[in-house]
Amino acid sequence: MKKKPMEIIAEHEHLDSLLEYIDLDCIETTFDIAHATSFFKNLVDGEALNGMIINCMRRLRKMHNVHLSSATSAKVDTPLLRG
Repeated sequence: MKKKPMEIIAEHEHLDSLLEYIDLDCIETTFDIAHATSFFKNLVDGEALNGMIINCMRRLRKMHNVHLSSATSAKVDTPLLRG
């Protein structure tokens, strides 16, 4: 998720901990590419960003869906090819 005030979980490690604590097979997560990009974008260049997102996806437990969308510097979740 985007880092912003009042977000309970914004990092995949914390989400994994919550899912492990709950320990129910019926609860899984969605990986959102645009939100992951917004989370890491100011930390690294574009090529490193792709690698960070792939590594994050590999480590996330109980991933059930992947949400694909684009993003701009001002907005997350823009239509594909418009970000």
